[in-house]
Amino acid sequence: MDYALTYQSVGKSFQDGDRIQTIFSDLSFAVPKGTVFAISGRSGVGKSTILNLTAGFDDLDSGEIYLGSEPISAASAARREALRRTEIGFVFQNSHLLPELTALENIALSMHDLPLTSRQKQDWAMELLADFQLEDRAWHRRDQLSGGQRQRVSVARAIAGKKSLLLVDEPTSSLDDENRDRMIQLFLDLRAKHALTILLASHDAQVLEAADQVLSLDCHA
Repeated sequence: MDYALTYQSVGKSFQDGDRIQTIFSDLSFAVPKGTVFAISGRSGVGKSTILNLTAGFDDLDSGEIYLGSEPISAASAARREALRRTEIGFVFQNSHLLPELTALENIALSMHDLPLTSRQKQDWAMELLADFQLEDRAWHRRDQLSGGQRQRVSVARAIAGKKSLLLVDEPTSSLDDENRDRMIQLFLDLRAKHALTILLASHDAQVLEAADQVLSLDCHA
């Protein structure tokens, strides 16, 4: 089987006052390409930590994470940043849209490293908004968008540039049932249309049911 991500004996701890808090010490699993893979568990168990380690925001204490065959921990800061621009899209729990920019501008900004004209970037951003049924919100700023619309814009921004891996942190935590179901279907459609691998952290039972595979971190690994 071809794996997008491989985690080998991953360990991560944090300083908590006078003591060391171990999040996980020997965590191993693999994420097949083209799947929706969910990490479940209660708050504080390490779901978001795995996403941050995978994106190269945090450093491992031990073990290794491979993006395909490339080890993340061995990559320089510049290389990690390059991977986030070209291969890895990240959807934060609170969308993190820039408030002074419109939905279209937030998406187009994520294409700044691509060899495209401003017009081409804008056209591509508009195509993504249409895919997400948000073309009528293209010129709306963050505060003019609903919670569900913000999340969809943040997903569109994350995959702009033809990323191969999408990391998603608690995508439905602030959504009502209708928008939660829409978001779940969106991930399934993205996987099929863009051949994406999606790794998401969630405690939402509906999200976990829709995933191809689920890793439970209900106890420290």
